Amino acid sequence: MRLRPPILLAAALWLCASGVIALLCVAHALTTAEQRFTELGVHLGEQVAQTWQRRQALLDGYAAFTRLDAARQPEVERAFVRALLAQGGPGVLGVVHAPSDAPFAPVDPLRATRVEAAVEAAWRVAQPSAAAASPVFALQDGTPVYLLQPSRGGPGDRVALLVRADTLIAQAGLLPPDAGVWLARAPAARPFYTRPARAGSRLARLLLPRLRVERPLGAAAGGLSLRLDWQADFGIVGGFEWLAAASLALALLGVTVLGTRAYGGRRRDRFEREMRQFFQANHDGLTGLANRTLFYDRMQHAIARLPRSGKRLAVLFLDLDRLQAVNDAFGLPAGDRVLQMMAARLSRVLRAEDTVARFGGDEFVVLLEDVSSYQQVERVLERLREELEQPCPLDGGRQLKVGVRIGTAYYPDDGERVEELLTAADRNLYGDRHDPVILL
Repeated sequence: MRLRPPILLAAALWLCASGVIALLCVAHALTTAEQRFTELGVHLGEQVAQTWQRRQALLDGYAAFTRLDAARQPEVERAFVRALLAQGGPGVLGVVHAPSDAPFAPVDPLRATRVEAAVEAAWRVAQPSAAAASPVFALQDGTPVYLLQPSRGGPGDRVALLVRADTLIAQAGLLPPDAGVWLARAPAARPFYTRPARAGSRLARLLLPRLRVERPLGAAAGGLSLRLDWQADFGIVGGFEWLAAASLALALLGVTVLGTRAYGGRRRDRFEREMRQFFQANHDGLTGLANRTLFYDRMQHAIARLPRSGKRLAVLFLDLDRLQAVNDAFGLPAGDRVLQMMAARLSRVLRAEDTVARFGGDEFVVLLEDVSSYQQVERVLERLREELEQPCPLDGGRQLKVGVRIGTAYYPDDGERVEELLTAADRNLYGDRHDPVILL
């Protein structure tokens, strides 16, 4: 009985099921990560819009102040600008304005920013549209900045806020470190803020999707658009998912092992039951020797292969002398014990390839295969007589000596069929029948 294929099949099924469990846990973690990434994109978009609106409102207030108070004192203006810069946050570098067409100049001496010719050029680009910002440009030190103009234009001084472009997304650190960020007014425009995304590992690119979030922020944020890009990796699978996958895989392994053992036990029991049934159907229940059915089968098989070997077969018919007298004198158990001892002696004398069968009562039949000469059979007969005529011990220290008669037939000399050979062997029984002798 071989259990290797069922075990291999069970192992393959367990591996497949464990893989499916792992994929489900990864899918759950990926769904959660995608939801959080989308929520984070919404949060960052709201933060950018709020920052833009706050700075726009501060600039609108300063522009109204400059239009209404043409004779304002420098000290009052400086105080107003300081308050504006404090409320605008660290991203606002300064307030620049110029009467009519005069060049721009910084108005806050405490936070003076060198205003270059690039500021004037940026203003000319931003000037035609209201509530707009200039394209991003760099100061002499490389700082990316843009000019934000008032949302409500009017006659009077030109006013603008000089703002660091990279401060629009103050909470970009909430994103995964390898996520990319793009913030611009138009796809072709120079972005206000950009951070390239990392490619991620090859395995992650092969098995996990790339998450993207694109969110237009609307006119309230100057027409900006926010785009996030992130290659998901296996770090999204947390301890809960790994624990759940491991627990389910172990539970499934236990079920698989128990199921395989139960299946193996059933197969083993069925195999043993079939072997017992086969043995009982083909062997004598008392002596364990082959019965008539098995003997006929082996005889037919031996005859079928005999032409290839070039040898002959010999059939020995053995008849114990008056076993019925033993049963009458000592009871059936004593007779059964004598039969068992005779069967053991026959098996001990003969070769393993020879067949010994009990045909019932006190009759035994022996099939000798691969017989090369008559002398070989005569030697076997001498050993059988010598062994079988040895006394058999009985209860009470007594011994019983039973005689035996043996008839011989050869294939194909005495017949070519099993019945013919058995009839010839029975007919060739020689020797006088003797009563059993009891030795005290």
